[in-house]
Amino acid sequence: MLLTCFSACDRRPVPKDLPHSNGNPGEYTNMSRDMESSPNAATSPYELQFLDSMIVHHEAAIDMAQLVQTRAAHAELKEFARRIISHQQEEVVQMRRLRDKFFAGAPLAVNMTLPGMQMGTHGMDLEKLDSLKGNGFDNEFMNQMIPHHEGAIEMANDALAKLPSEQTNDAEMIGSLRQLAQSIVSAQTAEVKEMRQWQATWTQ
Repeated sequence: MLLTCFSACDRRPVPKDLPHSNGNPGEYTNMSRDMESSPNAATSPYELQFLDSMIVHHEAAIDMAQLVQTRAAHAELKEFARRIISHQQEEVVQMRRLRDKFFAGAPLAVNMTLPGMQMGTHGMDLEKLDSLKGNGFDNEFMNQMIPHHEGAIEMANDALAKLPSEQTNDAEMIGSLRQLAQSIVSAQTAEVKEMRQWQATWTQ
């Protein structure tokens, strides 16, 4: 069961610190428990769908990573979680600023049908993670975070394939989105490799 606390959970410090879009009165995580798409999301500009969907995706990873410090057995995983929180918070700030600059006032456009979005959220179970400690927590965290990362990688690769070249009237926006997508692919591919190495060596 997916615990939908992507914007209101006390343990994620993001919401109070980040700029929110003027056209987004409810939080990005004002989603149903089964993570339905926003109304009419598929008819919104693709760039807006990518931003809103990836923000929700990142905030889910941050929620998961916030559990690590008090539950994990391995120091490596605690440092890994700190990196996830720091890096993905920075990217959420960047995405919200892009949204405010290029799509101010636009309705929320979280699209659960974007390639990778379902993969990244379907197996999340924060309640289960919250109940575990030690090696059991570490292995379950990786079992959930690996497909979550793989979903983000698929979403970012889809964006790189669909976004036009930067030689357009929206060159600044397109350039920023392509750079963001490339960063997501690079960082999260490396993190998946790191987690798979731990899975192969840590005791179940």
